[in-house]
Amino acid sequence: MSSAAKRVTVSISKLAEFLAKKLYTIVMVYVCEDSIRFVEARTAKYQKSFMIYISQKYKMVPSDSHKKVIISLSNGDSSRQLEYLDKLKGSFMECDLTSVSSRFVCVYRNSGSLEMYFIGTKQDMEEDSTETIKETPIQKVIKDASAVFESLTETLTIPEASPGGDLEEGDQEEEGDPEEGEDPDGEDISTPSGSSTKDEPIELEFEDADGVDISDMAEFIEPPPFRESKILDKTKDINSIHDIDMEDEDVVLGIIYHTIDLLIFYKSINNLEEKIASIYNMIEDNENTFRDERVLTIEEMAENLVLKIHSAQEKFIIEENRLKTQLVQLSSIFDQTTDLKEKIKVDVKYSDAKGDIERVYNQTRNTIKDLNLELLHLRDYFDELLDNVHTSLEELTS
Repeated sequence: MSSAAKRVTVSISKLAEFLAKKLYTIVMVYVCEDSIRFVEARTAKYQKSFMIYISQKYKMVPSDSHKKVIISLSNGDSSRQLEYLDKLKGSFMECDLTSVSSRFVCVYRNSGSLEMYFIGTKQDMEEDSTETIKETPIQKVIKDASAVFESLTETLTIPEASPGGDLEEGDQEEEGDPEEGEDPDGEDISTPSGSSTKDEPIELEFEDADGVDISDMAEFIEPPPFRESKILDKTKDINSIHDIDMEDEDVVLGIIYHTIDLLIFYKSINNLEEKIASIYNMIEDNENTFRDERVLTIEEMAENLVLKIHSAQEKFIIEENRLKTQLVQLSSIFDQTTDLKEKIKVDVKYSDAKGDIERVYNQTRNTIKDLNLELLHLRDYFDELLDNVHTSLEELTS
């Protein structure tokens, strides 16, 4: 039997119904190759967002009732996200974490393994990987128009652009009025179809990696009677991409989510909310700790920078004095050689040494030129060093 035939189909609507019984809500789903890979959900009491990971052995088809984000498996550069997740996780936190940035969904497993997804289709990912410098719409128009005019031997006159006059990158589609039964965020708020079947059992099937049915899911196959879930305020928790539109922003580290596999989620949901709250507290503590450590490191680097600048200044002074001393010496030789050149004209005893005098004169003059240039370059180098450090510090402290 093929691996595709072994996949168990799990209904997103039944998952949503089960979550509603626990007063949890689905914020959005992340879809990879027409199957949901992540379900972003929110807890009832503390309103904390977390990710339910849907293994590839399950097939979960998205519905129109939930906001969807298309993702594609990727091998892109996620070093910053991975490093950040590793520091947040620390040495003692045993869980999976997911970071959602503007471009990537990065899953960091407790085992140390990594899964990367590009936010967008495979075609979007290919275009993103081949694009080095993104052209703005106006730049593309100007380039295309210029090529056409040039082919016609015509002159294209382009007025000067006023400051801030360029078009912004990425045209946005016009948003129409929300359809009936849909809120402005795109979520279905109409009465679910088939609501009369709310007392029917929720049929969830699970199997292990070998395709063997898992029998300890009886409590989920026969769920307790349906309870109406209260309407939850989705605007209080900033730990959600649903509340923060990052698509057109350059967010690298992203929003951090506790991540739990679907089967483990079902087995541990009764004690899950307290665990999620505890994990997020640990993440915040770890984040504050490694930030403090980085500040201390920066302080040490700043102290070392001052010491290095003083050391560079001392070396500069030594080298400058060496060159100046040599210039004084050579200037004295040059002045004296110049006097000898004058004496050749009036005193015959210097005539035989004329060649040597000319050679020393030219050699001294050329060496003085070289030393002066070396001194100027030395001053330029040290001034540029100080200027670069000053500019960098000024930018950082402004």
